[in-house]
Amino acid sequence: MSRAGYEVFALFQVALLACLAAGGALGALARRRLTDRLGPRGLLTANTTAALLLGVTVGLAVPELMDASGGWGDGQGLMLVAAVSAVVSGFCLALGTWSTVAAEAADAVLARRWGADTRKAPES
Repeated sequence: MSRAGYEVFALFQVALLACLAAGGALGALARRRLTDRLGPRGLLTANTTAALLLGVTVGLAVPELMDASGGWGDGQGLMLVAAVSAVVSGFCLALGTWSTVAAEAADAVLARRWGADTRKAPES
């Protein structure tokens, strides 16, 4: 690979990482908003939405990437599809973070909330 080609490749990698980070930040904010508004159901909603969105995006992006790899000589279309995929992937990965589920479960165990009903019983 020539020096110019390597520099373009390195710049493209940095741009993809920035896209992943931006998507991840937005996904984390969306997950937090959902859990604040919907409580434990917000976490399930976030995980389900992330899985659905990621599946639809990959299903739509893979054919584009296949077409782009042979059809566009300049590579700009391929870079655009890759950048959009990186943003959506970062968003979905942050939105559907299963470690949050583990943290919520650990909090429930430590608080001795074993059942589905996590509300406090009224004091007599």
